[in-house]
Amino acid sequence: MPLALKIDVVTTRFDNMLNDMARIDPAVEFRTIVVQMALRVIQGAANRTHAARIEDIKRAEELYFQTKEWTTLDGKKYLIQGTGTQGHMNHYPDALWGRIQRFREIRSAFRLDAKLNARGLAKQSWLHMAEQLGGTIDVPAYVRSANYKGRQYPGDVSHQEDMADGKYGLTIINSSPIAGYAGGLAALLGSMQGEVGYFTQNMAHGFYKTLEGRAAKYPGIFVRSAA
Repeated sequence: MPLALKIDVVTTRFDNMLNDMARIDPAVEFRTIVVQMALRVIQGAANRTHAARIEDIKRAEELYFQTKEWTTLDGKKYLIQGTGTQGHMNHYPDALWGRIQRFREIRSAFRLDAKLNARGLAKQSWLHMAEQLGGTIDVPAYVRSANYKGRQYPGDVSHQEDMADGKYGLTIINSSPIAGYAGGLAALLGSMQGEVGYFTQNMAHGFYKTLEGRAAKYPGIFVRSAA
């Protein structure tokens, strides 16, 4: 199925679900339903968005370190490809070679540290989205603290609210390039499909028949009666 068509199908089914949910209890404000379901979708998208494994990041940095062809020291380029741990084929003086190696090791350590710190940024973009909507989601500590050289990017996400045809509408926009690379769109669509499937299953089991049943499945939307 072409991506554009898939997006249209998924969003249409999701919108139909919201309308069906609104009919269960007309006393619940439609905006509450939309925002709370958006938060559930965002949680699912964060769970599904890829984050690189620590061991993969370390392996990639080690490969880069071992196969890099050139390096720079004191403004001068040095050919290093083909060098080995027991000597170097390019015949640099030992003192110079030692400086080159130490400098490369320091740069590699900084590079690795930056990559490890940044590995949760794609998932973090969904956290920023949830916070924009006045909520939050559950994410690991490394996601909350993720940064690239001390920077986080809440500005990569935004949302739009409208009242087209007198009915509340919400559009969420995740422009994070890292999230895009980490499968963010597929994660979002998968989360929306998951919520539609969950709602369909709950409807089949008659969850809507009692307030307690509704509140158990969707506590952010339906409130349990006071004891």
